[in-house]
Amino acid sequence: MPLKIKLGQDSSAAPPQATIALQATKTLDGNILINDHDKMDIIIVPSKSKVVTMPKPYAEDNVYDYQKDLMDSLFRGGVIVYDSIQGGAMYGMLEGMLGSNDEVDSVQVALLEIDKYLRRTAGAEILADEYEDHIEDRFTDPSPDETTALGTVKPEQDSPYATDMSYSFVGYGYLY
Repeated sequence: MPLKIKLGQDSSAAPPQATIALQATKTLDGNILINDHDKMDIIIVPSKSKVVTMPKPYAEDNVYDYQKDLMDSLFRGGVIVYDSIQGGAMYGMLEGMLGSNDEVDSVQVALLEIDKYLRRTAGAEILADEYEDHIEDRFTDPSPDETTALGTVKPEQDSPYATDMSYSFVGYGYLY
């Protein structure tokens, strides 16, 4: 039986299929802490095959909607088992179990899907923050297309009986 030897490039050094850039740190016990999101921290626990989301201490908004959106995105990406998602009321944490597969590393797939989620939602967060920062300016210093010149619109005197008084309890200001 002849022996075939192939000389040339090593086929085992295949180029990476995808690269990601996250602000992640590895904790002493081997967990991966991702800090890219403004409202929550994302923790991958490889020893327990879990993805955990935790609100940042200074987050003022209701973070649950962001956590739920991430978990749904990970489920739709095939990373976590949907019926394993559970939360705790005390610290506002939400966790889900990673799926297992012999062909791929579940932690790498989770990192890839989290990166996709963060890229997809980053634009909407920036727009919402800009809107919130500049909403007061729209009232105090509106753009020219949102204003009228003084005297263009004649003022109207409001009548004290402008509302339908048939359902009110006159004298105490209650309107029913």
